[in-house]
This record gives sequence, structure tokens and C-alpha cells, in this order.
Amino acid sequence: MEKQYYIIELQLDNQIKYLIWVLDEVDGLVTDPATEGLRLLTFSEKDDLLGFAQKNGLIIEEDEPAKYDFDIIENWLKNQTGFTDCKEFLNAWNLFTDVVTTLGIEFEGNKKEKVRNRIYDKLFFGNNIPAITPEGQEYTPQWTKIEITRLAEILNEGLTILRKSLW
Repeated sequence: MEKQYYIIELQLDNQIKYLIWVLDEVDGLVTDPATEGLRLLTFSEKDDLLGFAQKNGLIIEEDEPAKYDFDIIENWLKNQTGFTDCKEFLNAWNLFTDVVTTLGIEFEGNKKEKVRNRIYDKLFFGNNIPAITPEGQEYTPQWTKIEITRLAEILNEGLTILRKSLW
């Protein structure tokens, strides 16, 4: 499999950043070669990202970025309720996994355990993907207090890792 490169647009702390996501045998993100330690390569403007990609021979597969709104998650963490935006939360969790894989660090969201697995499954099925969800039906997860607490821990850790890797 040849590496493929995609644009990611992150909103975090009311700021927009652009990154390059790499689809490969192990997915990850492009790191900044100019920084000490591993930091993700970020751009304030999409055009700057495209210029970098062209200069470095990276072919961007799609010009329209995948969007991640981490401010939604941040707001939920401040007022945890049973309502979750399954799509945003699952996308964030999966991106956190790609970030920690890129950086070579541990992440509680990757540790297989009963409660963690149940939460991930609820987020996955809560996306109501047409190929999985029977026609005319919709799955809305019901959350226990333990699941909400664990989900908050995982998302909070992911946001902490993401912030450290961006700024």
C-alpha cells in the first residue's frame, strides 16, 4: 500500500489548525522536522499546507479537509451529560489514536478493557452507519455514570495529548 495524504482541519480553543493525515499500514500524521521531540506539523492556513505538500512531494488526495471540532468535546467535558455527539466523539477518539501512534506514546483509549470497549462500541453504533444499521432503525446509546466518567477521562487525556503535540 502506498501512503496517501489527506488534510485535517482542527478546531481547538477557538483556533483552526491544518494537519496532514497519512493513510498507511499504520495511520498517523506528519510531524514537524524542525522541532525537538515529536510535534505534529501544523499550518494556520490550508494554502500553506498545500504549498508544503507540493514542495515535499506529498500528493494530497482530496482538497477538502476532514473537520474535527474539539471545542464541542471541550464544552461537553465542562458539562458532562448523557448526550454525546457520537460522530464527533468517535472521530476524535480515532484521531487521538493516530496522534499517539505517531508520537509513540500510551493512551488510555487504546487499552482494551470492558468499560472502554463498551463505550467505543456505543459510539461506533451511535453513528448509525447505513451498512450496519438496519433500514428504518436508529441506535441511540444509553449511558451509565461509569461510562460517562470513563469517556470523559479518555477524551480529556486525548485533548491533553493533542494540545501538547500542537503547540
